Amino acid sequence: MTNDVLALLQRPRTASTARLPIGGGKDYPRTEVALQSWITSRVSGKFDTFRVRDLLERYGTRADEVMAFLAAGEDHPLHCTAELSSRELEFMVQNEQVGHLVDVLIRRTSLAFRGLVTVEMLDEITQHLSVLLGWDDTRALWEIQHTRNTLLRFTP
Repeated sequence: MTNDVLALLQRPRTASTARLPIGGGKDYPRTEVALQSWITSRVSGKFDTFRVRDLLERYGTRADEVMAFLAAGEDHPLHCTAELSSRELEFMVQNEQVGHLVDVLIRRTSLAFRGLVTVEMLDEITQHLSVLLGWDDTRALWEIQHTRNTLLRFTP
């Protein structure tokens, strides 16, 4: 798209970001040893190895920012999955442009792609998002149905 705009403006490209790591890709561990070191250095009473690895996979090195956010408030793991917590959902709403249930399951996590979504998960995440996004019961039901329809449409 940038090339199209530059062509319309009759301007040459002066720099390329094609190989520039952005966001969580910046300083991402490049080897298994570096990856293990990154994870181990962040394991604490609040974050076990599994949680740190999961946050790194989801956010890249921005996981440091996420862990600071999680540690700064009351956080509870979800009952339906150890991969998410109440405070991480809050982070997603505030920082990751989550506006729908389907955003969490498809765009912000890989839960749907790995076939891990359950009815319990839909209900529990919707309860949290309803509070965070001000959904009433009608909207919450719509979000669940829309997400189910989306997941079914792409299931072979």
